[in-house]
Amino acid sequence: MMASKYFAGLAPIGWKVVNADSEDASSPAASAIDGNLATIWQTRSNANLALPHHITVDMRSVHRIVGFTYLPRQDKSHDGIVDTFRFETSVDGQNWTANVDSGRFWNIENNPVLQEVPFTPVNARFFRFTAVKEIGANGLASAAEISVLTAEGEGNQ
Repeated sequence: MMASKYFAGLAPIGWKVVNADSEDASSPAASAIDGNLATIWQTRSNANLALPHHITVDMRSVHRIVGFTYLPRQDKSHDGIVDTFRFETSVDGQNWTANVDSGRFWNIENNPVLQEVPFTPVNARFFRFTAVKEIGANGLASAAEISVLTAEGEGNQ
């Protein structure tokens, strides 16, 4: 799998979505880690499925990570573009650390480009991205790609 010049982060080779609280049948959660900027994960449109929404990924091996990336959908729609988020990591998929308890992508509505969020280095096999608030008011979450930034020498693309 080749990474695009528009995408930073560890290539998602072998990664698996192990949990997502919601996904639209035509925009499954696996699309957020498929390396394809044209596909998206989007939650279902349903009044009973309000924010927050989350996606949990197993990277299949432990990596030393120093941040994460979020690429909003690139199809000119603003549906589900995340404004406020939480990001957590785990080595075993059971015990979680909040690396970013509450963060915000500033001006993402007017500038929906790749977002890079650094944090203190941590070892992790799993990560969980939670959309706490979106720029619209429809209760959706979406992502073209979500990845992690690794420590130097770990193979960032």
